[in-house]
This record gives sequence, structure tokens and C-alpha cells, in this order.
Amino acid sequence: MEIDEKTNLKKNSFLVLFASIFRQAISIISGIIVARILFPEDFGIIGMAATFSGLIDVFSRFGFEAFVISRQEIDQKEINSVYLSNIFVGLLSAAVILVGAPIVAILYKTPEVKYILFFAAFLFIVNSLMSIPRALFIREMRQDFISKVEIFHGFLNTCLVITMALMLAPNGFGYLSYVIALLIANSLVCLIYLLKRRWKFSREIDRPILKQSFRYGKSFLPKTILNYFVYNSDYIFVGALLGPALLGYYCFGFDKASIFAGLLVGLHCTVFFPLFSKFQQEPQELKKTFFSLVEKQALIVYPLIFIQIILAKEIINIIYSSKWDGSILTFQLILGYTFWRTSASIIHVLFDAVDMPQQNLKHFLVVTPICIAAFLLGTKMGGLIGVSIAACLAHTFSAFLLFGRTCRVFGWNLKELFVTLIKYLIPLIVQAPIIILFRIYLIGLGWADWAVLLAVMPASLLLYLLIVRKDAFNFYKGLRHG
Repeated sequence: MEIDEKTNLKKNSFLVLFASIFRQAISIISGIIVARILFPEDFGIIGMAATFSGLIDVFSRFGFEAFVISRQEIDQKEINSVYLSNIFVGLLSAAVILVGAPIVAILYKTPEVKYILFFAAFLFIVNSLMSIPRALFIREMRQDFISKVEIFHGFLNTCLVITMALMLAPNGFGYLSYVIALLIANSLVCLIYLLKRRWKFSREIDRPILKQSFRYGKSFLPKTILNYFVYNSDYIFVGALLGPALLGYYCFGFDKASIFAGLLVGLHCTVFFPLFSKFQQEPQELKKTFFSLVEKQALIVYPLIFIQIILAKEIINIIYSSKWDGSILTFQLILGYTFWRTSASIIHVLFDAVDMPQQNLKHFLVVTPICIAAFLLGTKMGGLIGVSIAACLAHTFSAFLLFGRTCRVFGWNLKELFVTLIKYLIPLIVQAPIIILFRIYLIGLGWADWAVLLAVMPASLLLYLLIVRKDAFNFYKGLRHG
């Protein structure tokens, strides 16, 4: 029996990992194809709609799914109560979006925004019908089934997005591609979850459970709201002040620069979280584990970020086409901040893992007004370039404030942490003039973008490995010996 449980656990873990990687990979592929079909204005309109729907989504996230998953015992009447509450919140959110859509379109001076929001309203309803049945599968440790559904969802959504883009873009409605595709895909997945559970709708309500679930959900709101404004207020200012085309470039550059960081965040939550939780009663082991993970991550990640910054033009042109050249500077600046974001992400997970989520909330309370002010000033004074610089500086400053908070809370040495953070940045700074001049030389010879990419990338990696060869060899030995 024990062997069967271990086998099932390994199988489920593999399926979860595979589903996550598959969805990320197929999302990147669809992003490349759709970027070649749609225009910056389309992405700008999508970004405008997303700022409003994202804000409503923040207030609609009462943590009902987490409440269901966390309950040790829950009966059908309690499930129905939470489910009906979730549907009510979904319907209320949809109503707010439908009423607010024309107003948002007027504020942005972009009428197309309201059409995306009309579809988004129905998406809220579908998601409210789907989330609790899915949460019950998670509660029952049915990751095998969930992973298969998510693989299907990712593949279906990708196919639909590409199909919609090809159908709608020639008629000027390309900006609807994502929302229509997601509405269809989520509706089908919702139906799968409901049919698999053989769901029977009931109007039975348990009032004490309703109060508990709303009380539980309210604890999520403050941090979620602050997090929204830190990562979305720049989109609001760019859309309102600069228009859809420039917002399209900004959204595109920011999104593509964040792909790498997004992959790491998933790793931090699934792998680093349990490690930190294990050592929360052992301060020395916790510190040793944290510094080791930060250092090893920097060894691998920093050169990959550096290459993307140096070869940004070639990467954008080859993968997405030259029409996205307007997003290159944003792409580079956000990647510059990603050096620090990758470590800041580990700290957010660290605080949650050792039961100190209030530290993350305190951090966002401090940085939110700073970020909002920086984004507004950057947009007003410097346009697209100004807000890109402001985003890089504000997020970098936010990361360093978080590093300082971490050292104060745990009693660690800030200088020691800073040395760990820049240890593998110094070799890249040393090689930067050589690599930049090499790239300029190849461009001067008339080499094509793909040829420059194929020449500079390995040269940069080889030079980096030559400088850090001892640490790289020790890391390799550590992997081989588990």
C-alpha cells in the first residue's frame, strides 16, 4: 500500500510538472504566432481592458477555493453554500464590468475596450461556476485529473487564440482574439469539471459557513489590492496618457521580459516554499538554505538575462518581427530589473513559508505609493521611454527595500546578502564591453540578425563560464551527487 502511494505521488508530481511546463511552452509559442498577426494597437486595447477587469478580479477573489481546500472536513451543504457565494460574486463582478465598460472606454478614449469587457463579464461567470468543483479535485489530491484537464485547456486555448487572430485581425477585430478564445476554452473546461463531479445544484445554505468563508477571504484582499497597483498602475497611466499603440509596445515589452521571471516564480512556490517551511525553526539552516539558493539561482539565471538584454533587438526581430522594435527598450529595462526580481521573488516565498505574510503586506504598503508616483511622473515627463525607465528604477528600489527588510527581520548581514546578489553580476559587467563591441563589429560587417545571435550568444556564455569556471564546476558536481 505504501509503495502504491509513493508511486502515485511520483506520478502525480510528474504530471503537475509536465502540465506546468507544457502550458508555459505552448503559451510562448502562441504568443510568438499571435504577435506576428496582431498589431501594437491590438495589444494596447487588450491591456486597457485588462487593467479594469484585473481590478474587478482583485475584489472578486475572496479565496473561496483556498477555503474549500484548507477545510479538513466539509459536507455537501457547506460546499453548496460556498459555491453559491462564489457564483454570486461572479455575477456581481460581471454586472460591474458590464456597467463600467462604456465608462472605461470613454476614459481611455478607445471604444473598442468595451467590447473586450463585454466578453470578459461572461468569463467571470464561467470562472465562478468552475473554481469550486476544481478546488474539490485539488482537495482530494486528484492532480492527475487536473493536470490532464489543464494540458487540454492549454492546447485548446492556444489553438483558439491563433484561429481567432487569423479570422478577426483582417477585419480589424484582432483585439478580441484572446478574450473570445479564453471564454470558449474555460466554458468547455467548466463543463468537464461539472460532469466529472456529477454536480447537482442545490439552494441549501449554511449561514455560519458563509460568514467563515467571507472572513477567510477578506484576509487575502489587502496584499492582493496593493500588488495589483504595483504591477498595473503603469499600464493605466500609459493607456490613458499615451494611447493604445504605445501601451501595446509597453505591454509587449514588459510581458516578454517577464516570461523568464514568471517561470522562476512557479519554481519558487513549488520547490523553495517547502524547503523554507522545513527550516523555519532552525535559523542557521534557514539562512544557509536561503543564501545557497540565491547564489545558485544567480549563477544560472544572470547570464541568461544578460544575453537577452544585449541581443534584445535580434531576439525581438527574429521571434516576433521588426514591427515590435518600439518595445525593445522596455524589454531591456524590465530585464535589467529582473536581476533583482528573481531574488525578491524568493524572499516573498520565504516570508510566506515561515508564517510571516505580514512582512510582504508591510512591504507593499511602503512601495505601492512610490511605484504609482514614479509611473505617473515617468509617463508624463518621458512618454514610453520615461515610464520604462521609471518602472525599472521603481521596481529595483522596491527589491532593495525588500532585501533590507529581510535582513532586519532575520538579523542577517545586509552586506553579506548584497555580496551574494552581485557575485555573478560582476563577471557580466566585466565582459559587457567585449560582447557589446563584438556585436557591433558583426553588425558592421552586415551579418543578419540570426547570424549575430548565433555568434554572440555562445561567445558570451563561454566567456562567462571561463570567469566562473570554479563555481560552475562545483555546482555541476553538486548536481551529480544529489
